[in-house]
Amino acid sequence: MESQRLRILILGTPLVTWDGVPVKIARQQIRLLLYFLAAQAQPVNRSALCQVFWTEKDDTSARKLLREALSKLRAALPDPSVLVTQSGEVYLDPSKAYVDGIEFKHITDPLLASAEISRDAVLQAWMYNEMRKAISLCRGNLKLEGNEGGVSVGYENFLNLASQSYDYIRMRIEERLASHCIATGNLDEAILWISKALEIDPLNDDNNFLVINCLKECGRTKDALDYIYYLENLYVQTSGQELPDTIRRQRERILENHDEVEKDQVEWPGIETHPVPFVGRADLLERLRNALNRKGIVSIRGVSGIGKNRLMEEFYKNLPRKPRLLFCSGKPMVKCAPFEPIIEGLRVAVRPEEWMELPAVHRAVLRDLFPDLINTIPELSEKTDGTEVNDDFLLRSRIPRSLERRFEALRGG
Repeated sequence: MESQRLRILILGTPLVTWDGVPVKIARQQIRLLLYFLAAQAQPVNRSALCQVFWTEKDDTSARKLLREALSKLRAALPDPSVLVTQSGEVYLDPSKAYVDGIEFKHITDPLLASAEISRDAVLQAWMYNEMRKAISLCRGNLKLEGNEGGVSVGYENFLNLASQSYDYIRMRIEERLASHCIATGNLDEAILWISKALEIDPLNDDNNFLVINCLKECGRTKDALDYIYYLENLYVQTSGQELPDTIRRQRERILENHDEVEKDQVEWPGIETHPVPFVGRADLLERLRNALNRKGIVSIRGVSGIGKNRLMEEFYKNLPRKPRLLFCSGKPMVKCAPFEPIIEGLRVAVRPEEWMELPAVHRAVLRDLFPDLINTIPELSEKTDGTEVNDDFLLRSRIPRSLERRFEALRGG
């Protein structure tokens, strides 16, 4: 609202402003009283305020101190009418004061009540946006000067409970955002959300396992191993314990597969320095990254010379880890051999031992397409019993199915 000239930010280092200018409140107890009232979604009874701030005082003395504190708070505010005392209750007029903590509560209450918060599927767009909006309000931990000394036991108890609730809600939402991003294939953003959740609970085994797995799936093997080594020191320094078994086994699997992954990496054929730098197309590069994470298929179409090849080259060249590449280059003037680009691509990308994984009948059919493989796979020189590999029908029916299986293997499907 335009009339909310007073802004009280409590989700992080507390800040009070009037029309954007900080409001100075000299006395700590008056500041704490303002923070406490700002954190309440409902009016607070005077007796409850006395219990929070003057627990050790009798009722008469506590009420007297409360009246004095409220008077000083009014005097400190640019608009005294923001503070309302009515029928034995005290509150801040929501039409005149904005509080980020109250907005956070209004956004998160329906989200936490929804069944979607416990699922791992893709979120609806409005819910995803609401969750991001809630997290954008969080500037840090809920402190409210509780760690600076000189506060009452009642205020410490309030702050501890409020901080635990705030951390729990924030962590639930960040974990749900991470699940959404994993479901959509956006692993980079998923890592961001999990990392934010780990700022609240650094030794959360499930989240640590998840961030390592996302790093591995992104091809950031070194980052995954570095993070595990960081965790190893963190567990020892914080709790004196070793890594959990799940993370130790995860490290073993990463190390076992690392060499196998590295040998499949291939550079973009004919890659060279271009005289003109590549600029723009950030939206298309992001869509390509998301498709790669989902193991999806993308069709890039456009008139000749518009930059389709350059786009793919720049995308592949700048990936943090090069995935396995099947590069098939079509030749516009060659129309009589429709499988020729695929044949040439497979000849470069597929290793002899992988051809051996195909059933013998398919290897025999592919012999006519890959005659040079006879030198590396002698059995291709022999026909499979009962199979007439020169039959046109067999070539038309089996070759596409064989190629389809190889595409599935290359995609990891």
